[in-house]
Amino acid sequence: MGQSGGWLMLTSPDRATPILLDTGRRVQRFWVQVWGRGIALHPMTQVLEEAPFAQQANGALGLAEPTQFLLRCGYLDDYPEPTAERRPVEWFVHNGKVSRNMA
Repeated sequence: MGQSGGWLMLTSPDRATPILLDTGRRVQRFWVQVWGRGIALHPMTQVLEEAPFAQQANGALGLAEPTQFLLRCGYLDDYPEPTAERRPVEWFVHNGKVSRNMA
């Protein structure tokens, strides 16, 4: 497979809690969709934690809305195996409902 890479800056209308939660949900859905296409995403949002850098990035790209995620992206031939054990869905979902006691 050919190699290529890029960057994604994801913005939201503002930083209100419901907007931030919705943005996080959208990123999770997006992550699952690109995984199926052999695309890897790597969050690089540390720069957004420092006000001057986040403002400079938005200004350079002409973005008025606050940036919530900065993601490096590219194609992979194969995804590596997880480095941590993954719990089965059954540990969290019972009879179609998410368990409150996940310990």
